[in-house]
Amino acid sequence: MAWSPPGKRPWWHYQRIELPTPITHRLSKPHRKLYWLSCIVFCLLVLYYISSHFEIHVTPHPVELLVQQSRKEFYEKVQRQSRTLEKAETEYKRRYGRSPPQGFATWFNFTTTHNVHRIDEYDEMAQSLKPFRDAGPETLRKYIEHVKGGPHISVLSIRDHKLITPTGWWVPTYEEAIHAMLDPVLEFLPDMDLPLNTQDEARVLISSRDGEKDEEVRFETRDHENVWWEVSQSCIGINTTVSKDSEIFKPYIVDVSESKDICQHPELGGLVGFVTCPESMSITPQAVPLFSQAKLGTFGDLLFPSPGHIEHLLKSHYDPSKDVAWQDKTNDLFWVGSTTGGHSENGSWHNFQRHRLVALTNSLPHSSYPASLAAAFARHLELYDIHFTAALQCSEQECDVLRKYFGVKGGQPFEEMFRHRFIFDVDGNSFSGRFFSLLLSKSLVLKQSVQKEFWEEWLGEWVHYVPVSVRLEELPELMEFMALDKRGQRLAREIAEEGAEWASGNVRVEDAMSYLFRLLLEYAELFR
Repeated sequence: MAWSPPGKRPWWHYQRIELPTPITHRLSKPHRKLYWLSCIVFCLLVLYYISSHFEIHVTPHPVELLVQQSRKEFYEKVQRQSRTLEKAETEYKRRYGRSPPQGFATWFNFTTTHNVHRIDEYDEMAQSLKPFRDAGPETLRKYIEHVKGGPHISVLSIRDHKLITPTGWWVPTYEEAIHAMLDPVLEFLPDMDLPLNTQDEARVLISSRDGEKDEEVRFETRDHENVWWEVSQSCIGINTTVSKDSEIFKPYIVDVSESKDICQHPELGGLVGFVTCPESMSITPQAVPLFSQAKLGTFGDLLFPSPGHIEHLLKSHYDPSKDVAWQDKTNDLFWVGSTTGGHSENGSWHNFQRHRLVALTNSLPHSSYPASLAAAFARHLELYDIHFTAALQCSEQECDVLRKYFGVKGGQPFEEMFRHRFIFDVDGNSFSGRFFSLLLSKSLVLKQSVQKEFWEEWLGEWVHYVPVSVRLEELPELMEFMALDKRGQRLAREIAEEGAEWASGNVRVEDAMSYLFRLLLEYAELFR
């Protein structure tokens, strides 16, 4: 017998240990399924308990932080709006250091009766009026008299509470839009003359040289020329410090107004056709109180609601019956349009907003666009359905170059864009007339613009639409997050729904009417 150490048995003395049969083997097949189902439910309940009682840290995307911050700031502003006439008058005096214009109480009653919620947010209007207030009523009257009958100017007159419109409107359908905004308030307005700028581009660049107050108004024509020197002169001596948040979230836009400020962002001078080679540009250094539909920040034109926007609302260009539910929309970014935005000659178009957008989203190489940015777009070209439908504002030879380079395609019905979850909106020669219709839809609007408009203080970036920079450097990451990431998809849908809901109650003819009513009361004060 083999020797073994004391107290130890040979290996063959050990008996096989039988493990207990697993419980699942002792259950019938139906009970086995019930057992596993119970385990799954138990695990889910445990996970729910942990998520409800303990903070699970998930690193937020910059877009999520921007949306959260922007919602808080915008709706705090909404809540601060004055609810009574007395509070509105007090807030006006606090902001502008003077009493409200004559008729302010009538305006307040009109506004509240028509469920307009914008009561106090008119800082851009007040800032625009200041140079004309400094010029004085006699000078303004002379200037208006001199521009009557001038090129690209139509003068509206109010006499005895009736509107007198000029013949030969630059866009025939705009007359209906003007009447829609003014007719309901004519009974409250004094006699006045309103010189309207009929060009897309703003025209008033008030210079310090206007101290002489020449009686004869001078307009300098600068079509197809670089006008950076002229539009940037008022930036001299201005503090151009960019906000801390803008640096933190770069390249995402934090403050739309700041992002359009050419004094803070002089690089815009080489990135927009409005400056590098405008289709039309006729400017004056004098304080002519011209009403324009949009303007670059250094211009002094008075902003009035574009008849183009109002026409879209009156004609119901957005038809809900032709829209598509979010889950049924194509998961990409859509834009089509013509090659406007400036006059194309000798390759000047590579500095234009629309051309940059179409080139980068279709992986069309050009030395003006950073290779790293082109590569970022190329990662997911399937996320972009963007192309030109016509080559315009170019010589015949240059138009041929554009057609060949961009592969210009035919036009599509207006409602085609609503089949896509994301719709891009971009400046043409000036502002985009589509914006209001897009905002009312079930799609998310991504907007790129350097132009100021009357609605800017009453729509929230990252709340009702998504702002995009002129360089487009954040667009690839933005689209990858909002189109491909579950959290981004959920957030995109929320912004789209919030934008449509806000627009239905705050982007109406009545809202434009209220804005224009207040503007004309302020305008009338200039002549008293």
